[in-house]
Amino acid sequence: MFGKDLYLDFIEERPTFVDKAENVNSLVGAAYDLIKIMSLSPDNIKHEHHWGFQIVKDSENPVLIEFETHEGYAQAASPAFLMKMLLREHMKAIKIDVGEKPTKLGFCLLDDFTVEAKKRVENGLEAACKLLKIEFMMIENN
Repeated sequence: MFGKDLYLDFIEERPTFVDKAENVNSLVGAAYDLIKIMSLSPDNIKHEHHWGFQIVKDSENPVLIEFETHEGYAQAASPAFLMKMLLREHMKAIKIDVGEKPTKLGFCLLDDFTVEAKKRVENGLEAACKLLKIEFMMIENN
C-alpha cells in the first residue's frame, strides 16, 4: 500500500536501489519484476523484451536472474535473494517512519494471480523473509 517499485542496479560498485527505470544505469545490470518472475512456473518463463537480464538455472536453483555487474561480468542470484535485498531496503524505510525495526512483514498480493502462481509468490516472499530472519505473513485481499 505504501511501497513503490524498486530496481536493483548492479552497475555501481555497491548495489543501488532505484525507483524509476530511467534512472537505472543499464538494464543489463539491473534486476526487477521479481514478483512477476516468482509467479511464473520455472519451466515456463519466457524472456520479456524489456528485461535487460537473463533467466538461467543451475543444479540447485530452477530460476536465477543473471545480470551484469560493475566489473562487467555476469552474476546470477535467485529471486528470493534479490527480494531479500529489496525488503531490507523497505525495512530501513519502515524503521525511519515508525521508529523501530519491524519484527514481521505482511504481504498482500494485489495482482490477479492463479492459485498456483499466488502460491509460488508466497513461497518466494517467505524464502526472502527467512533469509532476512524476519517473520513472514500473508494478508488476504478481500
